[in-house]
Amino acid sequence: MLLVTGATGNVGRKLVDFLVQSGEKIRAVSRRPETAALPQVVEVVKADLLRPETLGAALTGVDRIFALFHLPGDPKQAVNLANALARTSVKGIVMFSSATVQRVVKGDAIGEDHRRAEAELRATGKLVRFVRPGTLMFNSLGWADQLRSGDLVRGMEIAPAAIMDEADVARAAAVLLTMNSVPQESYQITGPDSLSAADQVRILGEVLNRKLNFEPIPATAAAQFISEHTQGAGDPYALMDNAMGPNVVWARPNGVYEALTGLKPRSYRQWAQAHIDAFR
Repeated sequence: MLLVTGATGNVGRKLVDFLVQSGEKIRAVSRRPETAALPQVVEVVKADLLRPETLGAALTGVDRIFALFHLPGDPKQAVNLANALARTSVKGIVMFSSATVQRVVKGDAIGEDHRRAEAELRATGKLVRFVRPGTLMFNSLGWADQLRSGDLVRGMEIAPAAIMDEADVARAAAVLLTMNSVPQESYQITGPDSLSAADQVRILGEVLNRKLNFEPIPATAAAQFISEHTQGAGDPYALMDNAMGPNVVWARPNGVYEALTGLKPRSYRQWAQAHIDAFR
């Protein structure tokens, strides 16, 4: 039995589909099972990582788990899961982490929270593997309202980075969960192309057959946006340095996804074509 947390989210939902296709017996965690809308073959249980009393039943009979925490956020998510795992027969854990853990920038709440969560799972003594993407393509959906009303996108300027399709992150996790032998502890995976925000907007325009323009917002506005979307955790300028500055660790394709899965990661153009209706 394989347990998937975050099963209704952008990565978790696609992971469930891949695991169903491979014939795995799956249990999915949801705070609202009645609205989960998962395949009928998936057992859906009500549980919450912030309510440790709900985790025992969810983990009963499970031998592998996909762990996804909403970070930055309450560190008790990882603490509660780690404590619950200590009393189970779970042998393997794959955690959806972040490439930001690899460059320590004081005040970067995303990197700091993921490092703490990784440490909690390591301390269980279970076999733990970490999948560490950088920026995901679905972040572009934040531009959808602007593109439905005009041809100008105003957003945060980012250094060119090898951004990933969230479906590829899910596939990498599926491989790690189903492999008999996994030689490494962590896998920093990247997409196939190094793209700036302006590059992404240009490609969206080509897919939509429109001439689009990108205008970066001031650093102060970007910091305010980040603070609002991270619940005020950490220093937004530190996060900008780690995720958008000149030293982004996922700036260039590294071939790790290809080596792990035997597949080529999807391009941003392919992602845009698959999500074109969201921008119309």
